[in-house]
Amino acid sequence: MRNKILFYSMFFCFFSCDMGEIPVPAHEAGDMLISEIEIGEDYRYQSFFNLFNNEIVSQNIKTDWDLAFETSIEGWRIFLNSSKGGAAWKISDEFFQNVPEINLANWEWDSPDGNLDSNAIGDYRNQSNHYVIDRGYDYEGIHLGYRKIRIDSVDSYGYSLRYATLDNSFDTIIWVAKNQNVAKTCFSFQTHKVISIQPTSDNWDLVFTQYTNLFYNPLTPYLVVGVLTNYPHVVVAVDTINDFSTISYAMIESYDFSEAQDIIGYDWKTYNYQSGTFSINTNINYIIKDVNGRYFKLHFIDFYNSSGVKGYPKFEYQQL
Repeated sequence: MRNKILFYSMFFCFFSCDMGEIPVPAHEAGDMLISEIEIGEDYRYQSFFNLFNNEIVSQNIKTDWDLAFETSIEGWRIFLNSSKGGAAWKISDEFFQNVPEINLANWEWDSPDGNLDSNAIGDYRNQSNHYVIDRGYDYEGIHLGYRKIRIDSVDSYGYSLRYATLDNSFDTIIWVAKNQNVAKTCFSFQTHKVISIQPTSDNWDLVFTQYTNLFYNPLTPYLVVGVLTNYPHVVVAVDTINDFSTISYAMIESYDFSEAQDIIGYDWKTYNYQSGTFSINTNINYIIKDVNGRYFKLHFIDFYNSSGVKGYPKFEYQQL
């Protein structure tokens, strides 16, 4: 009798159940979280954030560094400190000791999207170029001056770099060793030292910071305040159609993700020139794939802290 019951049960399921519709457990979303990040009223801080742990893993003052060096074994690229408005001028066919005329400078800036082939210093290998670096501005708007640099060599271990003031009153050669636990090793002209800025590459997703955006026709660099991603490990999709509450894991395949580091950027807020205040563009949602392949939805809800001070972006987010 038990065999008959089992047979009839199997027979019923075989003819009444579509095998393509076998129920599977629902994908459980995480808790809804709210975080507030300190950039500061004068935008002095760079804050590196880990979405999964909901924590700032590292924070530094933006003037702590000037140059960042690619650290992979084959890496050779050198990046400017975009948060200060840093720029570079390539000089060819001149002696390093010559004093450059700044009024003749042809400045270039790193691309804000993180494209490795669009940084201002470019490919210096097997060339006789040197560069003047505009160190940009501190958080009080004070210009930090200039340095000239020449990259003498780069290999799997690090960089040999000569740098000086424009009038050669300080002229030295340094070695910047590669640290492959991070994507970039940073150096400060102020302290003449390598400085630890970025957390390990697998421990952060977003950095809240001021950075240089490039507007075109004509080309105009402009310091903005926003969010950059851990390029190229974090990718982001932008949703301006769906309500934040309705975005789910099941929708992920319908999105187009970008690895551009400024895809979140600065325009989730709008500045009102008449009132001198910022407002949040509440129709913009971000779907983020973090460094470990987890998906989150995020949208901003404020740019002011509870005391009404700007420079404290607040956002709501949830793991999908």
